[in-house]
Amino acid sequence: MTEKTEEQRRAEWLEQRRQHITSTDVPALMKLDDSYGSPMGIFLDKRGLAEHSAEVPEYLEWGNRLQVGILKGYADRVGEAVDLADPFELIEVPDFPLLAASLDARWHEKDLRPVDAKNVGVFAPREWGEPLTDEIPPRYIVQLHVQMMATGTQVADLAMLFGGQRMRIYRVVRDEEIAASCREVAERFYHDHVLADLPPPVDASNEWSRFLNSRRQRTDEFVEATAEAVDWATRLRDASEAKAEAEELEKEAQNHLKAIIGENAGIVGTFGRISFKRNRDSEKVDEKAVIDALAVKLCGVDPELAAFIESVIKQHTTCKPGARPLRPTWHKEG
Repeated sequence: MTEKTEEQRRAEWLEQRRQHITSTDVPALMKLDDSYGSPMGIFLDKRGLAEHSAEVPEYLEWGNRLQVGILKGYADRVGEAVDLADPFELIEVPDFPLLAASLDARWHEKDLRPVDAKNVGVFAPREWGEPLTDEIPPRYIVQLHVQMMATGTQVADLAMLFGGQRMRIYRVVRDEEIAASCREVAERFYHDHVLADLPPPVDASNEWSRFLNSRRQRTDEFVEATAEAVDWATRLRDASEAKAEAEELEKEAQNHLKAIIGENAGIVGTFGRISFKRNRDSEKVDEKAVIDALAVKLCGVDPELAAFIESVIKQHTTCKPGARPLRPTWHKEG
């Protein structure tokens, strides 16, 4: 029997995830800060409407590469051997199989607790407390709870590598109220939206924007605004005006700081560090203009070559569908 390739195993794993609510889905369904994805993105994925690239993104590739090193460092720190998990294994919660999780590793002995490894670029002390506490962003607490539910354990560890040079280990003890919330959110979303084929409420996520922008315009008619539309139009106008004022203040502040920095590289202070350094010069060739110029020049020299060039241009020219931007025109008040 031919062994499956990594690409085939990943494709099967993605299909399995599509049929479950996973540990990374739950924080997004709870709308916790910096969660991966959004309710609309999860809905499209579970309904089979989201596209998955066969190629692993570079940030995931490097995350996977660093993960092994982080887990080895974790094992040395805690003095316990860990078993690396199969990255394409999805473990269901035994008494609630709708919920599932993929692990990074588990302790080899004792309580077999799950261990999650993360690599972040910036150390944010406001989000992260003392080592061996659960003073971590809520999204990680929720993810670890789903992992504990799937493995039937009471403790989970999080090994964080900050900036590639500082490791801290955090520990989360299972809280049944949080576990119950995970179940409730997963069940409600799957029943009310996935099974009912009903998209979740509109929000500010990129997934909703892409979905709405992809919808076809079928008429040239303008419809009369409902009370809801008037409310949202008013909010949009107010937000646009506030944004314009904020951008004006931002430009003024930038110009004041540039004037203060003058011919120096930047300034430092209690607020942090602001640089004002010139980037390297770069060159960009307008390839289309070059091809057009060559084609025109060759037209009078070699008609066959010119015709060939024209056919190649047509062959590699594609039609990009026009965008459907939202352009408000506000009535002047007074």
